[in-house]
Amino acid sequence: MASLRSLNSSTLRFLTSTKSLPPSSTAAAHLAFNKPSPFSLHAIKSSTPLPKTKSPSSPLCTLVNQASNPAQDRRRSGDDKVQELCVYELNERDRGSPVYLSLSNKEAHSLGDLVPFSNKLYTGCLQKRLGITAGLCVLIKNIPTKGDRYEAMYSFYFGDFGHLSVQGEYLTFQDTQLAVTGGSGIFEGAYGTVKLQQIVFPFKLFYTFSLKGLKGDLPEELTRPAVPPSPGVVPSPAAKALEADAVVANFTD
Repeated sequence: MASLRSLNSSTLRFLTSTKSLPPSSTAAAHLAFNKPSPFSLHAIKSSTPLPKTKSPSSPLCTLVNQASNPAQDRRRSGDDKVQELCVYELNERDRGSPVYLSLSNKEAHSLGDLVPFSNKLYTGCLQKRLGITAGLCVLIKNIPTKGDRYEAMYSFYFGDFGHLSVQGEYLTFQDTQLAVTGGSGIFEGAYGTVKLQQIVFPFKLFYTFSLKGLKGDLPEELTRPAVPPSPGVVPSPAAKALEADAVVANFTD
């Protein structure tokens, strides 16, 4: 309270003294009292503007932006041609495939039942063993008097050439089309579709791939003219016997 009285008294004395000053002195005192501080808003506004700084970009964003995806580049360029590949999947009843896992515990095929499988894979001309298929089917619906509808996810193995993966609807009673979801080796970046033709379920199936996104042309070894699908098709004796000139390098068995 004492300091407040002292402040008030000082303020009153200052105001009283300014009233007794001549007009010129009063004006000078007023200017001195109201002179802007060097750090006032007026001073900041009138000072030289600070240079704009560029906000630093994240190194991760820079790397992502600079990274090149050849398959995406080919899609954007519009020069991604379609290449056809035909193969046979044959169940020769020597691999214990397929296996039916009745998870529904019902007598009839029911939603959720699983079917893992693996069959042998041959070129469309049936002259060379390529490798195997390997995958899983999940039963979606059993259609009485017709068959089953599955959701399928599986791969085709081509030895040193790499592999292709597919996913989509698999019907036991008619032809279907699945999506090509990717691949490795010469199939790196692949996408497109594959037509599945049921010849004799589940023993003979014929596939026609329509592939995009490949880095180069498919080798002639894989693209020789295919044997038209029919119930009587069989691989050549040499391919079935795994003779050296009738298999692809490092084929998967």
